[in-house]
Amino acid sequence: MDEKIIIKYLEHECRLSEICKVAQKATDDADFRSLLFDMERIWILKDELKYSDPEIIDEQFNALWERIQTGAGKTPTGAIRRMAAKLRKPGKLRKPANPLSPILKYAAAAAIIILLGIDIMLRINNVREEPITFNTAEVPEGQRVKLLLSDSSTVWLNAHSKFTYPSRFSGNERNVSLDGEGYFIVEKNARKPFVVQTSQHKVTATGTIFDIYAYSNSNAFETILIDGSVTVEPNDQSAKPYKVKPGQKYYYDETVGKMKATAVETQKYTTWITGLYFFDDITFEEMAKRLEHYYKTTIVITDSTVMNYRGTGKFYQHETITDIMRVVQSDIPFSYVYDKEKNVLTINKRKR
Repeated sequence: MDEKIIIKYLEHECRLSEICKVAQKATDDADFRSLLFDMERIWILKDELKYSDPEIIDEQFNALWERIQTGAGKTPTGAIRRMAAKLRKPGKLRKPANPLSPILKYAAAAAIIILLGIDIMLRINNVREEPITFNTAEVPEGQRVKLLLSDSSTVWLNAHSKFTYPSRFSGNERNVSLDGEGYFIVEKNARKPFVVQTSQHKVTATGTIFDIYAYSNSNAFETILIDGSVTVEPNDQSAKPYKVKPGQKYYYDETVGKMKATAVETQKYTTWITGLYFFDDITFEEMAKRLEHYYKTTIVITDSTVMNYRGTGKFYQHETITDIMRVVQSDIPFSYVYDKEKNVLTINKRKR
């Protein structure tokens, strides 16, 4: 992918078409997805990192380069090799050839931790099997978390999501539970299905990529299938299991009170893993409900006339809820008052 687009993405200057390209690349390429995640975290911390001792950074980078050259530990991904090659010449560090190089240098230094972690994991695997324990990941406001499970499946969790999973999987199923939104890249194993339990539905997969939106304090439920196959069934068995097809959204339609399936552009529903919220032709009421989940904010709408206004827009995860309201006001007529102490945002009729 063009490095200029990556820089624009990190600086939040991409056009929508470029953001969709980054999101699609992250969906299709596991190496790129992992590298992008690390780079974004480093980019956020760059103001702190620039005060680090350059000699320490160079020392770490040299250690990483030596490991790549000698093949110590696990063979690095092609992405890391290419990244390192841009930064290094034999015998000395090269000055950055383009704006991306300093960031890649920090990413390469950070990758040492990954390589060292592999050695630790190898040692752990040689130790006798430990009892199974259950872990719970809870994501704070305006953040997202990436997890690697014991079966090598990857899970991304959106803001204010809660995810419970075992230290290792046993038995005939790989069982986890989700309260919130999660993006799953499931390691294929037809003999041991991957089962995600939510407050209202159970989603079963054997090896596939999909997104689930299922906050327990809301009737809203969505499963978007990017690749493979998943089956969704209600916990109360009030309906037959539904097999979702790639490119489909299977969701609860509150207007008719039942589940429906429709074809969608899946990348619009998964851009949040790259730090972008994308709302595609949804009502203001639905947008408010989603923002409540993402920001743990109570939104009170006193002017019912705005509820059915529809809109399309994109917002970065680091933006505050008041930032978003100011943008939405350009298309929808309303005023608002935000009580920061109580964390309550009240939507009122716009004064003439």
